[in-house]
Amino acid sequence: MFLTGCASANPPELSRYGDADTTLCQKGSGSAAIAACERVMSRPEPTSWPGPTGTALTSVTYMIRTDSALALGRHLLAAAREADAAAAIERAVGFAREGVRVGSSSPATWATLGVAANRAGRFQESTGAFAKVLTLEPTYFTRYPTYQTASRSFQRQVWEASQQGRRVGASSGGE
Repeated sequence: MFLTGCASANPPELSRYGDADTTLCQKGSGSAAIAACERVMSRPEPTSWPGPTGTALTSVTYMIRTDSALALGRHLLAAAREADAAAAIERAVGFAREGVRVGSSSPATWATLGVAANRAGRFQESTGAFAKVLTLEPTYFTRYPTYQTASRSFQRQVWEASQQGRRVGASSGGE
Protein backbone atom coordinates (compact mmCIF):
# COMPACT_ATOMS: atom_id res chain seq x y z
CA MET A 1 0.00 0.00 0.00
CA PHE A 2 2.78 2.45 0.93
CA LEU A 3 4.64 1.87 -2.34
CA THR A 4 1.48 2.30 -4.37
CA GLY A 5 0.83 5.62 -2.64
CA CYS A 6 4.38 6.82 -3.37
CA ALA A 7 4.18 5.74 -7.01
CA SER A 8 0.86 7.51 -7.49
CA ALA A 9 2.52 10.77 -6.40
CA ASN A 10 5.07 10.50 -9.20
CA PRO A 11 4.46 12.56 -12.32
CA PRO A 12 3.15 10.65 -15.36
CA GLU A 13 6.54 10.99 -17.09
CA LEU A 14 7.96 8.48 -14.59
CA SER A 15 5.33 5.79 -15.17
CA ARG A 16 6.93 2.41 -15.75
CA TYR A 17 4.28 1.79 -18.39
CA GLY A 18 5.09 4.91 -20.35
CA ASP A 19 3.31 8.18 -20.70
CA ALA A 20 1.20 8.49 -23.84
CA ASP A 21 1.32 12.29 -23.98
CA THR A 22 5.10 12.45 -23.58
CA THR A 23 5.57 9.78 -26.24
CA LEU A 24 3.20 11.49 -28.69
CA CYS A 25 4.80 14.86 -27.98
CA GLN A 26 8.34 13.67 -28.62
CA LYS A 27 7.72 11.19 -31.44
CA GLY A 28 4.52 12.38 -33.09
CA SER A 29 3.78 15.19 -35.49
CA GLY A 30 1.19 17.80 -36.33
CA SER A 31 -1.58 19.17 -34.17
CA ALA A 32 -1.93 15.98 -32.10
CA ALA A 33 1.72 16.20 -31.07
CA ILE A 34 1.39 19.92 -30.30
CA ALA A 35 -1.63 19.23 -28.07
CA ALA A 36 0.21 16.39 -26.29
CA CYS A 37 3.24 18.62 -25.67
CA GLU A 38 1.03 21.36 -24.28
CA ARG A 39 -0.61 18.86 -21.89
CA VAL A 40 2.79 17.66 -20.67
CA MET A 41 4.01 21.20 -20.11
CA SER A 42 0.86 22.23 -18.23
CA ARG A 43 1.27 19.53 -15.59
CA PRO A 44 1.83 20.62 -12.00
CA GLU A 45 5.33 20.94 -10.63
CA PRO A 46 6.78 17.56 -9.65
CA THR A 47 6.93 16.71 -5.97
CA SER A 48 10.43 17.04 -4.58
CA TRP A 49 10.95 13.99 -2.42
CA PRO A 50 13.73 14.22 0.17
CA GLY A 51 16.95 12.29 -0.30
CA PRO A 52 19.07 11.37 -3.33
CA THR A 53 16.43 9.20 -5.02
CA GLY A 54 13.81 11.93 -4.77
CA THR A 55 16.25 14.51 -6.11
CA ALA A 56 17.14 12.27 -9.04
CA LEU A 57 13.49 11.59 -9.94
CA THR A 58 12.60 15.28 -9.77
CA SER A 59 15.53 16.28 -12.01
CA VAL A 60 14.67 13.47 -14.46
CA THR A 61 11.11 14.79 -14.64
CA TYR A 62 12.43 18.24 -15.52
CA MET A 63 14.76 16.71 -18.14
CA ILE A 64 11.80 14.95 -19.76
CA ARG A 65 9.77 18.16 -19.70
CA THR A 66 12.71 20.01 -21.26
CA ASP A 67 12.75 17.48 -24.10
CA SER A 68 8.98 17.86 -24.48
CA ALA A 69 9.27 21.66 -24.66
CA LEU A 70 12.01 21.34 -27.29
CA ALA A 71 9.79 18.93 -29.23
CA LEU A 72 6.93 21.44 -29.00
CA GLY A 73 9.25 24.09 -30.43
CA ARG A 74 10.11 21.76 -33.31
CA HIS A 75 6.42 21.02 -34.01
CA LEU A 76 5.52 24.70 -33.88
CA LEU A 77 8.34 25.59 -36.28
CA ALA A 78 7.01 22.94 -38.66
CA ALA A 79 3.59 24.62 -38.38
CA ALA A 80 5.19 28.03 -39.22
CA ARG A 81 4.44 29.36 -35.72
CA GLU A 82 7.86 30.92 -35.07
CA ALA A 83 6.90 33.12 -32.10
CA ASP A 84 5.18 30.23 -30.33
CA ALA A 85 8.20 28.01 -31.07
CA ALA A 86 10.53 30.57 -29.49
CA ALA A 87 8.32 30.68 -26.38
CA ALA A 88 8.38 26.87 -26.14
CA ILE A 89 12.17 26.87 -26.36
CA GLU A 90 12.31 29.47 -23.57
CA ARG A 91 10.13 27.16 -21.46
CA ALA A 92 12.59 24.35 -22.22
CA VAL A 93 15.41 26.47 -20.78
CA GLY A 94 13.27 27.13 -17.69
CA PHE A 95 12.57 23.43 -17.17
CA ALA A 96 16.27 22.62 -17.63
CA ARG A 97 17.26 25.28 -15.09
CA GLU A 98 14.83 23.77 -12.60
CA GLY A 99 16.34 20.34 -13.25
CA VAL A 100 19.80 21.74 -12.50
CA ARG A 101 18.49 23.50 -9.41
CA VAL A 102 17.27 20.23 -7.87
CA GLY A 103 19.86 17.89 -9.40
CA SER A 104 23.03 19.95 -9.63
CA SER A 105 25.31 16.93 -9.24
CA SER A 106 23.92 15.18 -12.32
CA PRO A 107 25.99 15.60 -15.50
CA ALA A 108 22.98 14.58 -17.62
CA THR A 109 20.90 17.38 -16.10
CA TRP A 110 23.58 19.93 -16.97
CA ALA A 111 23.86 18.49 -20.50
CA THR A 112 20.10 18.94 -20.90
CA LEU A 113 20.49 22.60 -19.95
CA GLY A 114 23.34 22.88 -22.47
CA VAL A 115 21.11 21.61 -25.27
CA ALA A 116 18.15 23.82 -24.33
CA ALA A 117 20.31 26.93 -23.96
CA ASN A 118 21.87 26.27 -27.38
CA ARG A 119 18.40 26.07 -28.96
CA ALA A 120 17.53 29.39 -27.37
CA GLY A 121 20.71 30.94 -28.78
CA ARG A 122 22.26 31.31 -25.33
CA PHE A 123 25.67 30.03 -26.30
CA GLN A 124 27.53 31.24 -23.23
CA GLU A 125 25.02 29.53 -20.92
CA SER A 126 25.19 26.38 -23.05
CA THR A 127 28.98 26.32 -23.02
CA GLY A 128 28.98 26.90 -19.26
CA ALA A 129 26.54 24.05 -18.71
CA PHE A 130 28.72 21.66 -20.71
CA ALA A 131 31.80 22.85 -18.80
CA LYS A 132 29.96 21.86 -15.60
CA VAL A 133 29.21 18.45 -17.17
CA LEU A 134 32.93 17.90 -17.64
CA THR A 135 33.72 19.13 -14.13
CA LEU A 136 31.31 16.55 -12.73
CA GLU A 137 32.31 13.75 -15.11
CA PRO A 138 35.50 14.41 -17.11
CA THR A 139 34.91 11.37 -19.37
CA TYR A 140 31.26 12.26 -20.13
CA PHE A 141 31.92 12.57 -23.89
CA THR A 142 34.50 9.80 -24.16
CA ARG A 143 33.37 6.88 -21.98
CA TYR A 144 29.76 5.88 -21.68
CA PRO A 145 27.43 2.90 -22.12
CA THR A 146 26.70 1.86 -25.71
CA TYR A 147 23.01 2.75 -25.39
CA GLN A 148 24.01 6.39 -24.77
CA THR A 149 26.24 6.73 -27.85
CA ALA A 150 23.75 8.73 -29.93
CA SER A 151 22.69 11.13 -27.17
CA ARG A 152 26.24 11.82 -25.97
CA SER A 153 27.45 12.32 -29.54
CA PHE A 154 24.60 14.78 -30.16
CA GLN A 155 25.32 16.63 -26.92
CA ARG A 156 29.00 16.92 -27.86
CA GLN A 157 27.97 18.43 -31.22
CA VAL A 158 25.79 20.94 -29.37
CA TRP A 159 28.65 21.83 -27.02
CA GLU A 160 31.04 22.38 -29.94
CA ALA A 161 28.44 24.46 -31.79
CA SER A 162 27.83 26.61 -28.72
CA GLN A 163 31.56 27.29 -28.45
CA GLN A 164 31.38 28.50 -32.07
CA GLY A 165 28.26 30.60 -31.44
CA ARG A 166 25.85 28.59 -33.55
CA ARG A 167 22.71 26.61 -32.95
CA VAL A 168 22.38 22.92 -33.64
CA GLY A 169 19.40 21.87 -35.76
CA ALA A 170 16.20 23.27 -34.39
CA SER A 171 14.51 20.51 -36.38
CA SER A 172 16.04 17.76 -34.25
CA GLY A 173 14.91 16.83 -30.77
CA GLY A 174 16.68 17.20 -27.47
CA GLU A 175 17.84 13.62 -27.47
